[in-house]
Amino acid sequence: MLPLVGIGGGVLAGLAIARQTDRPFAGVAAGATVDLLIESVTELPFLLAGLAVFALIAPGTLPLSHLGALVLPLALATALAVPVRLGVGREAALRLLRRIGFDGALRRLHESLAVVNSGTGPMAQAAAWHLLAWTLGAAEAWTILAVLGTPVSLAEAYVIESLGMAARSLGFVLPAGLGAQEVGLAAVGVALGVPLQEAIAMAMLKRLREVLMNVPGLVAWQRTERRAAAASGGC
Repeated sequence: MLPLVGIGGGVLAGLAIARQTDRPFAGVAAGATVDLLIESVTELPFLLAGLAVFALIAPGTLPLSHLGALVLPLALATALAVPVRLGVGREAALRLLRRIGFDGALRRLHESLAVVNSGTGPMAQAAAWHLLAWTLGAAEAWTILAVLGTPVSLAEAYVIESLGMAARSLGFVLPAGLGAQEVGLAAVGVALGVPLQEAIAMAMLKRLREVLMNVPGLVAWQRTERRAAAASGGC
């Protein structure tokens, strides 16, 4: 719901959780960072599967240039996530931060990341949950279009969701991918034969669900920030 939330949202969420639970911020931020990386990594196979299904049910519809624009950002995110998972370059980064005077807080975050990354079981479970969440989004699109009187197959709903979320990822600088997600969902829907009006309605209903889920969190976050500011001012 906020600009660049895909980049800094995990940090803000970690800060709010740390304040509410009195847990060390470094540990909470490490968990949020790894979760964001897992989300990016699991979105790539979700997109690739959607593209494969799209090629089967609507061959020749998606130009190669558009295909590259969708896949490349997620592929880069995956390429960046793998070295983080394996610890490549951590010590070099810490040496650089030590020279410029920012190594203290980052070292604590580095140590917490090492703890989070140490177990492959929890990481695999997190990836499975993320993949399930992506797939449930396709079920949501299928249900909305059925209610709107424009039913599609489950395969078509999967394609709409996967390519629509890829378009949202391209608009990461926008608040919650505002506009990019709607255009992506509607465009893919129309390409698969969904009338434009119903495709736009589906995209807006999916956005409404996000608003209903996220606004209470934003309100709670603002209350937490105000309380923290008041407590800091009263000291």
